[in-house]
Amino acid sequence: MTNNEPDPEPTPKKFSTKQVDIEKFSGEVKDGYLDAGAGDWLKRLSIQIRLGEMVDGRTWPDPIKTMVVAAHLQGAASTWFMRRFDSLQRMTFDELCTALRYNFRCPLDRLEISAALGSTTKKATESYADFSHRLSTIAATMNDGEESIATAEDALATFVKNAWPQHRASLFSCVKMQSAHPWREMEEAIKYLTKVAGHDGRRRFSSTHPTPSRDRPVPTKRSEPSAPTTSNRRAKTPRRDFSNAVCDTCHRRGHTTGYHDQWVARQGQAVHARLALAATSILDDEEEKPLPTTSTDTPSRDSERDE
Repeated sequence: MTNNEPDPEPTPKKFSTKQVDIEKFSGEVKDGYLDAGAGDWLKRLSIQIRLGEMVDGRTWPDPIKTMVVAAHLQGAASTWFMRRFDSLQRMTFDELCTALRYNFRCPLDRLEISAALGSTTKKATESYADFSHRLSTIAATMNDGEESIATAEDALATFVKNAWPQHRASLFSCVKMQSAHPWREMEEAIKYLTKVAGHDGRRRFSSTHPTPSRDRPVPTKRSEPSAPTTSNRRAKTPRRDFSNAVCDTCHRRGHTTGYHDQWVARQGQAVHARLALAATSILDDEEEKPLPTTSTDTPSRDSERDE
């Protein structure tokens, strides 16, 4: 008996979407950048999708690519995708990339971006390679996030000028500013500065305390309290307590007879001094009084009697 049933269809091979390993895109603008870097992130994602297609030996359909994009969004970017899902799900992968890049684009115009790029300086904790990447990302914002030869030349010019200003002249002599491969020239500039500096550009902060500047006062270390030292000075004799003493003169408690006699003597001297002062003031007042004067015009009683 022959089986006329058709052979079952082979199970379709799954797509290698789990092989895509890239950091999630949040749409957040990092410190030192001008935009969220959507163009750079999409370029990295597209390369990984292409590698997955090469492993599978077939092209991934747009719904699969859209699913990969959605699985690697977070924060504001994930919220944006969720709210526009009805329209985004009908787009092709290229249209989705364009919409994502446009929504998280840099708000500045080309002149403002160029000025910001020229004034970008290297951070102390940033390597020369990281500084180069940041400059390339900033320059690419002038081309909607897509890196080109023109944007790479702008990034190279800023790197030569601001990476290590003391070696700017030597960099100009060993790097071609106008080249068909500005990325290769950027790599040569990074190698040159790394060799001169002896490290990758990240400043090593010493664990020891830095030398204080001359303008600031040097903080003195607080010394530990020293042990009390013995001296040859005589210790103070504690005061005697006369609260229970009784005076033999006034029979009052709280002072001795000698203290009473001293107090009476001082009071007598004070009274004598006050009497002397009063007498002196009386004599001074008598001296200051004017003497009575006699006038020749006024006749006396004796003259009246003679008349």
